[in-house]
Amino acid sequence: NKNYDGYETAQKMEEKLYNMQDLHVIAVSNGMKKKILKNYPEKPSESIHVILNGTDFSANKQTGLIREEYNAGNKKILVCIGSICSRKNQMQIVQAFKLLPSNVQQNLIVIFCGADRMSGQLQKSIEAEGLEKSLIVVGPFSNEKIKEYYSAADGLIMASHAEGLSIAALEAFSYGVPAIMFADSECAIDFNDGNVVQFATGKTSESLATAIEKWMKREWNKEYIIDFSNKFTMETMAKNYVRCNQVI
Repeated sequence: NKNYDGYETAQKMEEKLYNMQDLHVIAVSNGMKKKILKNYPEKPSESIHVILNGTDFSANKQTGLIREEYNAGNKKILVCIGSICSRKNQMQIVQAFKLLPSNVQQNLIVIFCGADRMSGQLQKSIEAEGLEKSLIVVGPFSNEKIKEYYSAADGLIMASHAEGLSIAALEAFSYGVPAIMFADSECAIDFNDGNVVQFATGKTSESLATAIEKWMKREWNKEYIIDFSNKFTMETMAKNYVRCNQVI
C-alpha cells in the first residue's frame, strides 16, 4: 500500500523476490531492514544483512556562486536534492513553507535540484502560491554543479516517503551541512544524531514546518557534521560487502 506512484512494477518484483526460500538480502540501512521485516514478517531476521551506503564524493568548497546567482544575501538556503517525483514528496515542502511564520519565510530560500518527473506540477504549485522568489526549481545538474549548491547550502531538506540511505544526505554531511527529515525515514536510525539531523516528528506539513523553524534557530557545528560523514565511506562499504559475501 505505497502512498506514492511509479513503483508498481518494482513492488511486484519485490513480492516475488522476498517470497523466495533461503534468500539472503542486503539492506542499505537499518531502517530498510526494519521495513522489510515489517512487510515480510515471515522472513528470518538473520537472512537480512545491513551494509550502510557509502560514497566517494569529495567535498570541494566553492564560495559565493549560488548566493550571487539567486541574490540570497544573508538568507538561509535549504537545498532539496533528487528527482522531482511522488516518492521524493517535494510538494509537501511547499505546503510546509506556507505554514512558516512570515519572518522565517522572508529569510529562507529553498532550491530544488533534480530532473522533473511530474510534468511541472511542483513549479505550478509554487507559482500558484506566489512563492517563486523563495522556492526555486533549477532542474537537473552535473556532479560538479551540485558542489556549488552544497557549498552555498545551510541545510538539506528531505520529505521523501521512502529513502533507503540517502546519498544526497551523505554528500551534504561531507560539506558540514545538516539535514531535515522525517523521524520515521529509513535513514533515521543510522542518522540518529541531533547534532547532524533535525527530525520532523510526524508526517504532517505542520511537523515539517516546525522542524524547519528549529533548524533555523540552531547553530550547527560544521566540523562535527563533516566528522560524522566519515562513517560512510566507499572503502568501508566495500569491505563490508566482501566480508558479508564471505560469510554467506
